[in-house]
Amino acid sequence: MSASRRDPALDVIRGLCIVSMVIGHLSDGSLLDEYTHRVIWVDGATGFVLLAGLVLGMVQRRQSQLRGVQQLARRARLVWASHVALVLLAVLVAPWRQMQPAATASADELGGPLSTLWQAATLRLNPIEVDILSLYVVLFAVAALAVTLVRLRQVWLVAVLSVSVYVAGMSNPSWASLPRTADGPFGSHFNIASWQLMFVAALLLGWYWHTDSTQRLLADRRLFHGALAVTLAGVVLYQAVNQFGLISGAPAAALRSFFGKSTLGIGQILLGFAVLLVLYRVLRSARTATVTAPLAALAEPLGRRSLAAYIILSGFDLLLGSFAPYEQSGLEGMQWAVVVIVVAWWWARLRDRYPVRLPAVRLSPRRAPVPAPDGIAAQAGGQVAAHR
Repeated sequence: MSASRRDPALDVIRGLCIVSMVIGHLSDGSLLDEYTHRVIWVDGATGFVLLAGLVLGMVQRRQSQLRGVQQLARRARLVWASHVALVLLAVLVAPWRQMQPAATASADELGGPLSTLWQAATLRLNPIEVDILSLYVVLFAVAALAVTLVRLRQVWLVAVLSVSVYVAGMSNPSWASLPRTADGPFGSHFNIASWQLMFVAALLLGWYWHTDSTQRLLADRRLFHGALAVTLAGVVLYQAVNQFGLISGAPAAALRSFFGKSTLGIGQILLGFAVLLVLYRVLRSARTATVTAPLAALAEPLGRRSLAAYIILSGFDLLLGSFAPYEQSGLEGMQWAVVVIVVAWWWARLRDRYPVRLPAVRLSPRRAPVPAPDGIAAQAGGQVAAHR
């Protein structure tokens, strides 16, 4: 692990998730999309959220309670501000949108600029191309509660609450999604009640990631072989249902629900963890270093700056759809995907060289210094003078 206590393998996997999301957004239906997404049920969005929970658990375990809450609040503030900015950009370019699906309505259709800003700020406006960050804002609130309970050694309570919310969201999904618009009939793509289960499970794994028992488990060949078997089973079932039609009718519908994404199925959650473990072991293995090194050189910077990479992707997606429409399933779509990956990689390297620190979030008022008594002040002054 690096001196910054980051795990390069996790950054590489998160970078691969970014690459997957870029390809899925900008070149849907292309050959590049076919060979990277028409293989297995999970994709970059699944890994993106799973890794967010995992890394958050790892980081929070190392922090004191106050500092952990401050760090979580700072991150939530940044993600919320990014969401609002992207939503406003989507609304701004909406009148010129020439590609489907239309991201959102214009500001006039949403009740004017102030109404639009209010809807964006309160997470009631979630355009289809930029709705994952609002999911993150809610998940960070979930994390604040989960971490507090874990610190109180109430891990089982966290698990029970998370499973209960999942069951409630599966039985009645209508309440579990943020709205596309404040008065719209349809919710956003993500059933938050289902996605929080994977996020919380990953957070708990991250909390215990560096314990001896977890490290022994991660190094166990049986776990790796089991995860590899689950991954291969996911590939076979996806191909049988979606590519070759070997499974159809009710069994195919049941599998699609089991591995569902919008409302996250248990199968997709298990498969997501299996793929994570397989990739992690492969990337950490010295035997595969020569093969994975070029991949790591591309993906690791993207993983370190994953939020910035997503913002760049969303900005290109919105602007291209309005001012430079193109055929996503053709060569042009693949070219734009490569361009965005290169731009995001370049930006990540630039930020590595010139880092910018966000101001800390203070959760208590700053206290004024208490003046020392005259005698102590005079004594301190004499000591300072003596050292000059």
